[in-house]
Amino acid sequence: MSAALVGDIAQPNELDRLGQFDALIQLSRAMLSKARAGEWDDVFGMESQRQRLIRDAFAQPPAVERAAGIAAGIREILALDKELIALGRQRMAELSVGLIGWRKGCKATAAYAQNMR
Repeated sequence: MSAALVGDIAQPNELDRLGQFDALIQLSRAMLSKARAGEWDDVFGMESQRQRLIRDAFAQPPAVERAAGIAAGIREILALDKELIALGRQRMAELSVGLIGWRKGCKATAAYAQNMR
């Protein structure tokens, strides 16, 4: 019994890996939900946990019998990531506009202060 699976019965190490993939999908969904709500600090905090899950889940190749299910999970994660990245880019653009406005305000204040002398 050197294989991770015997027939259709998953062995404990394979169950752990399936749990890791499930946790990875759930965490990716939660990150997207937080991003949609504008809770970016939470998203950033979750990313380190997600990186650990990714590293652990892909440390070994999956059992052949589980590859199709894992591939479907990977496709879901990629779709979630695509939306998460789009929201992140949108937020960066909003912050950039705000920063430009702040800089213009600083320059205007400095110019006003200099003209008051």
